Amino acid sequence: MKPKAIIVAGPTAVGKTTIAEHISKKYELPIISADSRQIYKELGVAVAKPSSKSLKSYEYVEINSVSIFEEQDVTHYCERVQSYLDHKKYPNIIVCGGTGFYLKSLMHGYENLPKRNPDLRNMLQKEFETNGIEPLQKIYSSLKNPQKVKDLSNPQRLIRAIEIGEKRVENTRTIAPLEDYDIEVIALNLPREELYKRINARVEEMASQGLFKEAKELFQHKELNALQTVGYSELFKHFEGQQSEEQALEEIKKNTRRYSKRQITFFKNQFPDAKWFTPKEFKKIDTFVQNTLK
Repeated sequence: MKPKAIIVAGPTAVGKTTIAEHISKKYELPIISADSRQIYKELGVAVAKPSSKSLKSYEYVEINSVSIFEEQDVTHYCERVQSYLDHKKYPNIIVCGGTGFYLKSLMHGYENLPKRNPDLRNMLQKEFETNGIEPLQKIYSSLKNPQKVKDLSNPQRLIRAIEIGEKRVENTRTIAPLEDYDIEVIALNLPREELYKRINARVEEMASQGLFKEAKELFQHKELNALQTVGYSELFKHFEGQQSEEQALEEIKKNTRRYSKRQITFFKNQFPDAKWFTPKEFKKIDTFVQNTLK
């Protein structure tokens, strides 16, 4: 019989961690994080990592695993997860997170793209530092069939797309780390108004837990790809004098709400077989997990 992988997915602030830890404690399962920002050691408050108590109480994988100064992408992430699974102590696992691309790559593999080209990257980075984003945008637009870049104002995404070049048929997909697992997806959601209240409350809590101090310490590294994320970007603008503290917090709330909406759309489109619950439905989730692990 195949081992089981229970994926706990859903939008930010919905309560994924609480559910995953509940399942982990009851069935003694490790939790593999699928969050593209919680992997970084230097990030904390802004990315809502599990508490230090939780990290000691549960076997978490892929939290605090790399530095913001290291090159990272889904390939590195999946390779580390694969390495863990090859030496795992348990036949069954939990995967918890809201980064849809990471979850999908674990389940179905990902496009095996060309490796990084340091010389080209350095040249493009110098071009950006000297002449701004426009030359990168021009090079990108000249490609006949490039990787899609949603944010054309993001230099790191443009540099990577230029480095990859035009898509080719031979860009095959890798083997999925969860290929040998029976997978069940638990997708969590709440009525929009309730979810948005949770998001707003979480941002206020982050502010009280030292969000501004954390962002200030990272400000000098603001160009790093790991810091191009909600919670830091808005505060970096504040530190540059573009907006007040209050405006920055409101921007974080607004952008987090928008992000949660995109997450929900992604999970509904990409995981059509997911079983949807509210985080309050502990008994229903318990029954579903128990039946899955039989």
